[in-house]
Amino acid sequence: MRMPHDHDSFTPHTRRATSSDVARRAGTSRATVSYVMNNTPGITISEATRERVLKAARDLKYVPHLAARSLAAGRSNIVLLVLPDAPMTLYMLRFIQSLHRSMRQRSMILHAYFAGADDVDAAEGVGTMAYTVLALRTLPVHQQEAFRSRGLRVFAPNATVEQDRLTIVDEVHAECGSAATRFLVDRGHERLGYAAYDDPRRDPFSHPRRTAVLKTAESLGLPEPVMVRVGADNPDPEVIVTLAEAGVTGIITYNDDVALILLRLVREAELDETFEVIGGSNLPYTQLMYPNLSSVDRDTDGLADAIVSQIRGEPVAIDVASLVRVIDRS
Repeated sequence: MRMPHDHDSFTPHTRRATSSDVARRAGTSRATVSYVMNNTPGITISEATRERVLKAARDLKYVPHLAARSLAAGRSNIVLLVLPDAPMTLYMLRFIQSLHRSMRQRSMILHAYFAGADDVDAAEGVGTMAYTVLALRTLPVHQQEAFRSRGLRVFAPNATVEQDRLTIVDEVHAECGSAATRFLVDRGHERLGYAAYDDPRRDPFSHPRRTAVLKTAESLGLPEPVMVRVGADNPDPEVIVTLAEAGVTGIITYNDDVALILLRLVREAELDETFEVIGGSNLPYTQLMYPNLSSVDRDTDGLADAIVSQIRGEPVAIDVASLVRVIDRS
């Protein structure tokens, strides 16, 4: 068999492309290839050089060797996403997809890991496979300490290390509560209610939303919104009676599932009062509901990119309000 003499004639039938092949094709150093492929912060590469390297990588079908990269960096590129031991919502699945996409673009690997709040052995078995732990909800301090004792960084909304605190998560949920409140007020409602699950495992992000609803209503000179909780399986019909007797006309809900429960209770109660309900996750089925359900949507891609940037130590400059929008279907 005749072997090619020109290094640029590399084909996948010979061997796997290396960074040296990409550097040779692009006319740069291996270090430059590494900077471009890793999107290394603090390193200035001209756009022309960057495009040349990326084109060479595409032409050669170059895929960075993740294990070798981890060894060279002295740490793993694996991010362990710690999820609550609770029912998984469609929104959370959508957000995990956004995290996966954002990390994949940066040659990072996302692993999901389920741990209950009382799981004292949450870090057992993790070993050194991961370098970073990511929690999107409050992570018990004892679990944070267990992960850190294994040399892992812990990013969470309540991280005990300030620079690893994911404040943007609570800020986005707070903006959702505030945006929903303003929407109903603009629609003419002055007596508001807020509905969440009666099982805190189902609404781990309700606190910042509820707090924002209360603060926004107060800032607008409105009475304090009525807070109610509903069951997912056997919701209590008295919830609607409570809201009606308090004079509530606009109801903000934790998510679209809670909104669906509220709308069902409203139909079954057959009250003279009219309620307007707004959801909180803009799931696909809300477009098919009757009466039409307005909802609060979040830019999961934008939020994921901001979180990944913080994990990588890159500057995060983003307007939280730009990640939230109300879908008006009234």
